[in-house]
Amino acid sequence: MATLLRRLALAAGLLFFIAVPRTAAAATLTLQWDANPEPGITGYTLSYGTRSGFYDRRVDVGNVTSYTLTLTEPGTTTYYFAVTAYSAEGTSDYSDEITASVSNPIPRTLLTIDGPSAGETLPADTFLSGWALDLGAPSGPGVDSVHVYAYPNPGSGAAPVFVGAAAYGTARGDVAAAFGSQFLNTGFSLPITGLAPGRYDLVVFARSTITGGFTSHRVVPVTLSASAGNPGPQLFIDSPRTGASVAGTLSVMGWAADLRAASGTGLSGVDVWAYPSPGSGTLPVFLGSANYGTDRPDVAAILGPAFRPSGYRLDVTSLAPGVYDLVAFPRIAGTGAAGRPRVVRVTIKPSVLVMVDTPRAGNTPGTFNIAGWTLDLRASFDGGADVVHVWAFPNPGSGTPAVFLGAAATGLARPDVAAAFGAQYGHTGYTLAVGNLPPGVYDIVLFSHSSVSGAFESSSVLRVTVQ
Repeated sequence: MATLLRRLALAAGLLFFIAVPRTAAAATLTLQWDANPEPGITGYTLSYGTRSGFYDRRVDVGNVTSYTLTLTEPGTTTYYFAVTAYSAEGTSDYSDEITASVSNPIPRTLLTIDGPSAGETLPADTFLSGWALDLGAPSGPGVDSVHVYAYPNPGSGAAPVFVGAAAYGTARGDVAAAFGSQFLNTGFSLPITGLAPGRYDLVVFARSTITGGFTSHRVVPVTLSASAGNPGPQLFIDSPRTGASVAGTLSVMGWAADLRAASGTGLSGVDVWAYPSPGSGTLPVFLGSANYGTDRPDVAAILGPAFRPSGYRLDVTSLAPGVYDLVAFPRIAGTGAAGRPRVVRVTIKPSVLVMVDTPRAGNTPGTFNIAGWTLDLRASFDGGADVVHVWAFPNPGSGTPAVFLGAAATGLARPDVAAAFGAQYGHTGYTLAVGNLPPGVYDIVLFSHSSVSGAFESSSVLRVTVQ
């Protein structure tokens, strides 16, 4: 059988293209060759290796004249390629050899846990932080997620507990100064709650974008105790309690002091962060610096008069409904460094309520009144909801465009609502007359606008059949 093309070269139709993806340590190489002119060819075999004339890898590519290889050796590697054709009569000789050099990133994952330290005894609600990167990344931090597991009673064989995905991507100026601006957003942190008191190995895994896997990990052994103290700055959250459900204004309150201080409370303030959907990896939201220095005679009675102005409070109205880990950090006077934080997990309920009294779900005539009440629990002096827009969605689920029915009249007297929520909510009623809706099924949707946030935050849906 004649050899497959006496020469494979660019002039004879060989083309190759190298692309190095940023998400894995694998370059791709696409090779093309001219078809063998002999009749009866049923396929081709692509052979290659890292030494000229020695092909330790072979791929039966079928009856095609182009094939893309994925090459995973890290660093820069020169490959040698040749092609053979085959048919029912046998296999051809090798084509002329060609070469190509491929460069893949070399993974070098670095992972550091800033806190807690190995051997620490911590409160049951604790906080883990650090940074992670891969120096082999051609761009970006080289790490895209950090997962944390807790191994109870190390050595016992007890199954590990997945604590969650840490929030990854916070700015770390110190890391950027050491490794370059590419690695600025490499910080991670994770509030840890819900673990029973006991000994644990906290194991942190970093996922490299070069290897595509969790190729690096660090272990920190700790003891969690319900009554663990801290020899330095102390911070306690009196309100809200872990597990609380809060509607309206969220008030984070407690006290904080550095018991090592020679004078004063030893702290300059308290910063509060919110981690949405704990364990999801969502970046935290800075809620603000609390008002620090309020009077706490109860603390002074225990610790001494110097610690009387150790109270703090932060009122928050900006959190969307959901589950959050609230993390409060004490700030050490003089240095501004953060001390050991405390964590509480809370559920934020909707602050804007919109209720429909009439009509009831079901059948209704084409002309009817919509009436009910709406308020914002965060409002400080009035009902807090100033506009109600009403829309009708015909044939729900069909995609038919909605019809704007109008803006309801608001501010109507509702003594029943005032009795339930307080006198400031005495004029939270609304009403809208609706007419001439064609017969059919509709979802009537009411959107309530908050004067506190300046946004339509809440809605209510009522399904009716217009006869």
